[in-house]
Amino acid sequence: MDGEKKTAHALEQDRPDILKRRRDWFDGQLDLDPAKLVFIDETGLSTKMARLRGRAPIGERFYSTAPFGKWRTQTFIAGLTQNALIAPCVIAGAMNGPAFDTYIETQLAPALDRLAHSLRALSAAHTGTVKMGRTHLMDAVPMTFGQEVGGWARSVELGRDRITSCLDRLLELPLGGTAVGTGLNAPPGFDADIATELARRTGLATRPAADHMEAQSRTDSLTELSAMVKVVSLSLYAIAGDLRLLGSGPVGGLAEIRLPSLQAGSSIMPGKVNPVIPEAVQQVAAQIVGNDATVTFAATMSNLQLNTAAPVIARALVSSLQLLANAARLLADRCITGIAVDADRMLDVARRSPALVTVLAPSLGYDAAAALVSRAREDGRPLAELARDAGVPEHVTARLDDLAGMTRPSPDVSRSTGSGTGAP
Repeated sequence: MDGEKKTAHALEQDRPDILKRRRDWFDGQLDLDPAKLVFIDETGLSTKMARLRGRAPIGERFYSTAPFGKWRTQTFIAGLTQNALIAPCVIAGAMNGPAFDTYIETQLAPALDRLAHSLRALSAAHTGTVKMGRTHLMDAVPMTFGQEVGGWARSVELGRDRITSCLDRLLELPLGGTAVGTGLNAPPGFDADIATELARRTGLATRPAADHMEAQSRTDSLTELSAMVKVVSLSLYAIAGDLRLLGSGPVGGLAEIRLPSLQAGSSIMPGKVNPVIPEAVQQVAAQIVGNDATVTFAATMSNLQLNTAAPVIARALVSSLQLLANAARLLADRCITGIAVDADRMLDVARRSPALVTVLAPSLGYDAAAALVSRAREDGRPLAELARDAGVPEHVTARLDDLAGMTRPSPDVSRSTGSGTGAP
């Protein structure tokens, strides 16, 4: 055996059933694009495993080195693509509650802040850009593009608050309860001492668990954090979906915005620009939903005095936190900041929509307004013209031209006015 190379392999690889499964798996990857693969994983390293003794020639002293101040476990987290290592992160110690706190405060929260800021800037630039709102994917009433984007920004801001609200509960350490939470074989005050030392080293307000029985047998704080990360990922999913719809076209879709062109085109259709960033964000959300399902199921493995699934919870949650932070940064930097808005098309679509008749409903009544829309569709005539023929006063029909006014509350409508029934 060549002593310079590792030639041993797992004995199970020679089993016929394992060989068949391996071949079937590889055969199924023929259409997989390696350039699009990203593997995310974590690994722990303990420098205590370094050899303390070794052999040396007679008369010479055996000498080696170890990292100064790192004689303990370290956790390395990163993503691996076909040609690069991305988003590396090294945590001094094992993955635990304070480590999650640190990652959220230094990586995830700033990424969400960046996305919210870019959305707020886009919203502020289009406070007067009138467009047609849509519900059930159908024409609704006018609004501004600034209002639409402002709603996206608010959902991101609330998402950040949801995640950071979980952090305080992660600072309770399940250390010092020893085997079952009673503290047997630990000196009095050990849990408080170790929490104080960790607080000194990390700058986080770590504290001993209020109840070690609960802390060791449950993973509720981690399950809660995973759920909030999922909620935020679904908010980003919805934003990405809206961007895809608004940018669809350029002829057969809505075509109200143009997303940044980040690729040469489709593999078969020259010049076709696909919404690759929103689609990537939506795939991230799908993965995070799956990770949350893992955490949720692992939380059920709390039997009696111990949850036995902490490793898979940590792995899934670390993956979700990293994916969400990277997706938020990517959406902000490579998509939101480069959006071009077709304000003329937005206004033209809004002006031609029969849904504008909604502004006449308080004056005409719901049924009369609905009949007006039906006649407009049948005759192909403008709403205002039909309204005048029906004897509607000019000052009422004039509201059909004030699209900007329709984007605000109506001061001349009383609280008792009934304007219709049914879903909005």
